[in-house]
Amino acid sequence: MGKKLFFYLDPKERQGAVKVPSDPVFEGTFLMANNRLIDAIALEDYCPECLGLLRYSDDYDALFCANCNEWREEVCEDPSCDNCKGRPNRPL
Repeated sequence: MGKKLFFYLDPKERQGAVKVPSDPVFEGTFLMANNRLIDAIALEDYCPECLGLLRYSDDYDALFCANCNEWREEVCEDPSCDNCKGRPNRPL
């Protein structure tokens, strides 16, 4: 198993006992994966399976995951679409 980091919130009794910096380094909701923090807003740019950064194919106008070698966008239903017509089953 990989290393895990746990974050705990102090109970109300201890609030004020520890000096908190006035300008926090991190603010918001984050996912910690593979020793990096990913902002919750940016999660749409990451693969839901492996959490690798998604790439964009100009040729097929679609997002794909290079780690999983899978498309992350479905083929459109327009039979005359030039982008989807010749798209391979795997991006790489």
